[in-house]
Amino acid sequence: MNKVYTTILALILSLSTFQSQLIASAPAAGDIPPLPPVYPKIKGVIDLSGKNLDDAGITEQAAKWPGDITGLILSRNNIGDEGLKAIVNRLRDNPINTLKILDLSNNKIGNQGVIALANHLAQNLSPNLTDINLGSNVDIGPEGKAALTGAGFVNLADNVWTRKK
Repeated sequence: MNKVYTTILALILSLSTFQSQLIASAPAAGDIPPLPPVYPKIKGVIDLSGKNLDDAGITEQAAKWPGDITGLILSRNNIGDEGLKAIVNRLRDNPINTLKILDLSNNKIGNQGVIALANHLAQNLSPNLTDINLGSNVDIGPEGKAALTGAGFVNLADNVWTRKK
């Protein structure tokens, strides 16, 4: 069984040049280093997913964001309504007009934060923001969803929103 597992693992890892080099340099199958992160560094995208950021932490981070980013990946944190309001305040006070994607999935956001975001979007203050992922924020109810709909967004599924064309 170990030989079959090792063979399958070797085939999977050899699909990319990087992973092939890892296998060749590892002295034994058990010593293969971990794979690279799921979200590679992409120019213009800030990925702070899984950093355990809470409302205070995201407020601190938001002050550091440059004005030319295209995506914010903030999933799998502990951001709540106050954290989302801090993000909205950052977008209002120091606009990021290039922002297209905002991923806030798997946080602790509820109606208050979503309504603040929807009010910001309804004023067209982030005109290029077209895609918002709020999936797995279980406290977002009908009021928050109605606010985003009123701001010109369509719920594709599980709180994944896109701007109406």
